[in-house]
Amino acid sequence: MSKLNVVIVGGGAAGTLLALALSDRLHGRCRITMLDREGRFGRGVAYSAGAPWHRLNIPAAKMGGRNDDDPTGFVDWLVRRGHLRAGDYSASFVPRALYGDYLCDLLAAAATTGALVMRQGSVIALEPRIHGYAVRIDTGEEIESDVVVLCLGNPTPPLVPSVLISERWVADVWRPGALARIAPQDDVLLIGSGATAA
Repeated sequence: MSKLNVVIVGGGAAGTLLALALSDRLHGRCRITMLDREGRFGRGVAYSAGAPWHRLNIPAAKMGGRNDDDPTGFVDWLVRRGHLRAGDYSASFVPRALYGDYLCDLLAAAATTGALVMRQGSVIALEPRIHGYAVRIDTGEEIESDVVVLCLGNPTPPLVPSVLISERWVADVWRPGALARIAPQDDVLLIGSGATAA
């Protein structure tokens, strides 16, 4: 039986966890290509935040591991690397970047088997073929795939119709440098009360 070719579009947490699950379940029976336009494999937007005050919104112990059989994987990794003391993690809201580091380590280990390839590039077209798809990327190259999975993350928030847009409006706070123009004395209005606002 020939190997199943899988292309995962998006290298964030969803794409990473899918790649790990496929490499575990189909060990030796699939080839996985992960494509990410920014090259932030294992991080995506959510776990690229580098400031120490960008914290997970749940305790580290609830993040689990690479699968259901590894419920303490992330915490074990934190303890091994000296970020937490064993047993001292039930209420720890660690920096988001640490979870990104953890996912990157898992991906690096999976890539050593040769079944996983990570490539920076933007997908510009998917063309159905008799068996599978041709995935065209911005370099002009095509990748043949039996299965394509879109792990595109969260879209940029939509505009709020009743708010006048000006140069002071920041629509995407995760864009690099988005908050740089806000001075310490400026008044700021946050619209929303989720994890991004916090």
